[in-house]
Amino acid sequence: MGAFADERFSGQWEGENEAGSVLTLDLKQNAQVINGTYCYITQRGNRIDCTAPGDNNLHGIIAGNRADVMFDSSFGGVNGQASLELEGDRMTWRLIKVPVKGGYYAPQTFTLTRNRDGMQSR
Repeated sequence: MGAFADERFSGQWEGENEAGSVLTLDLKQNAQVINGTYCYITQRGNRIDCTAPGDNNLHGIIAGNRADVMFDSSFGGVNGQASLELEGDRMTWRLIKVPVKGGYYAPQTFTLTRNRDGMQSR
């Protein structure tokens, strides 16, 4: 694989569904390892499951166009599992195992697109 393929998961990925829920993933790929942040805002903004800035709550391993990731919720749930499947500038989130030992807010499936303006400090 070329150097370009080695960072295809890196960047900010965002999606919004019909109910107005928003999922944002800020991802950094280093070879086959992925780290980043998971942020899900749902129930019209009344449930915000996001980590503090700079505090990675998502990590995993990449194989081809798929990443298997573990994520922790800011509501106490840990070790949730999801798959991320990449197709160009689109990514599909699929929840595999819900976080345990605490609360969480995570979508079952979600379609995300790469935010070309993302990853800027605010």
